[in-house]
Amino acid sequence: MPLRVMTYNIWDGGDDRLERIRGVIEGVRPDVLALEEAGEQLRMEQLAGQLGMTLAYGASNSQWHLAWLSRLPITAKASYTFLALAKSLEQIEVSWEGMPMQLFAAHLGSGRSDKGEEERAGEVRAILQVMAEQRGKAPGAVQALAGDFNTLAPQAIEPPHDGLSLEGRTRAKLIYGVPRLAIPLVLEANLFDCYQVQHPDEQGYTFKSWEPVARLDYIFASEPLAKRLHACERVTGGETAKASDHLPVWAEFS
Repeated sequence: MPLRVMTYNIWDGGDDRLERIRGVIEGVRPDVLALEEAGEQLRMEQLAGQLGMTLAYGASNSQWHLAWLSRLPITAKASYTFLALAKSLEQIEVSWEGMPMQLFAAHLGSGRSDKGEEERAGEVRAILQVMAEQRGKAPGAVQALAGDFNTLAPQAIEPPHDGLSLEGRTRAKLIYGVPRLAIPLVLEANLFDCYQVQHPDEQGYTFKSWEPVARLDYIFASEPLAKRLHACERVTGGETAKASDHLPVWAEFS
């Protein structure tokens, strides 16, 4: 059966927007869902219950937590909070089509500066080390890495400023003025950018949802999984611009 993976930064724990957020998620019906800026555990448990999913919640190095929600049985989970990470790295394992799958959720630091990007590159190196170690423990497992990376892919192009608000132009200038060090490391590790694979000529901006100027949200797949990539899309329209400041992204494997 197809497997649909979704990543969604729900902005400050969802605050009073959880009903809208739930509606956006229900419109996609993901099998596994990575949440960034997840709120208090009890509220996330309630959200998972309403969606008919199981919650794997992880504490963070900061107030911004991460969580996985899954319709598939979670066979293992782990949380990594070492100092190199601005928040944490959350891992779950599920079985899909009889194949072990390791899923990792990340939320990198948001500094819009050269130093901030160097720190994100350090985070990526730490994440890739964990993924390599976990892959070694489960030969034959496929892997996916999803989340808000707060940085641009190498091919990202700044949108035309015509039609953008002053706030949008300022935001774009900040984001595009930073070197691109982190995502190339992910790609060099033979992880495939699902959106780019499916839409090589599109930018797919995800932030901010009401005036998107940059793609900061990604789903990466290891090569065996990427070969089964069927679709990858942003979620736009409806309540998305009111539900969070990020547009969610989903990828489907068949």
